Amino acid sequence: MFINALYAGLIFSAAIFNGCDPKKNEDPKKVAEQHNDAKFNTSNQESDAHFLTDAAAMCLQQIKLAKLAQQNSIRPDVQERGKIFETEYTKIYKSITYLATIKTVTLPSDLSDEQKKIYTDLGFEISKDFDKKYFDRVIIDHNAAIEEYQKVQKETSDGEIKSFIEKTLPVLTGNLNLIKTYQQQ
Repeated sequence: MFINALYAGLIFSAAIFNGCDPKKNEDPKKVAEQHNDAKFNTSNQESDAHFLTDAAAMCLQQIKLAKLAQQNSIRPDVQERGKIFETEYTKIYKSITYLATIKTVTLPSDLSDEQKKIYTDLGFEISKDFDKKYFDRVIIDHNAAIEEYQKVQKETSDGEIKSFIEKTLPVLTGNLNLIKTYQQQ
């Protein structure tokens, strides 16, 4: 009996200790940005790190939303497009992680707090409401990403990042145009 009480006390203490870990609930994107700010000392390096962090966060969100489209959309064409988007954004994310590795940039490990809220809110939608809200969200995200990619393409002096942008920008633009077409149907 004493051993059971001791064991229960240890488990309770561990649960409290783990629950009080201030880093446990930190926003993954903010953590990555803080790590990068501490690592890099030139504005070019910081800008490139910021871009890779944002690009990775966008990809993580698009992968999750694509999976959600496969589950929650009532349209078979949107479900199929979700599979394609999941594959495309996973490939883009792998390219970003490769660049981040060679440039020692820290990337977010999960969705940001804001992205988690968007995902959760959208996850409760099924039917036409899901499709409309999914299209609206993807259009917002893609417009923002395309704008950032174009800005960085003009400003960065890093050849590898420029090359990545040149390969990725047409995919983002094509997906945006496709989603706008779906939205109009």
